[in-house]
Amino acid sequence: MFLKKCTNNKFYFANPLLCSIIKKKEDVLMLQPYFAFGVPLFLLVLYLLFALIHRQTTIHYLRFILLLISTFLMVFSFQVLQESWTINPETLKDAAYSPQWLWIPLGIGLILTLYNAWHGLRTMIKYKTDKH
Repeated sequence: MFLKKCTNNKFYFANPLLCSIIKKKEDVLMLQPYFAFGVPLFLLVLYLLFALIHRQTTIHYLRFILLLISTFLMVFSFQVLQESWTINPETLKDAAYSPQWLWIPLGIGLILTLYNAWHGLRTMIKYKTDKH
């Protein structure tokens, strides 16, 4: 198999044309504003929707769903931030936003994850002490 290594040292492809396409879009896809901020915004709206449902009903596992959504928000935001650290600084100069803005979704995700984990642990401890 004949593989060509792209100049960004991340990918091996048999098709040189595919390598040149990847080289042109070099890691910028994840840092586009619609993707970097749109996905966290969607996850926040989804989180708020489930939080409202949780307040209106007595479904017990909704708190766990909130934990999953907030954890995904935190991990996704960290991936986008990590991608901004690894790309060429010249590419970041052309971005439509400051890379420092990427910390905001990460902070929100971290706060929501810690809150839901704390609430879950507190509920488990309360359940265990009430049972005995």
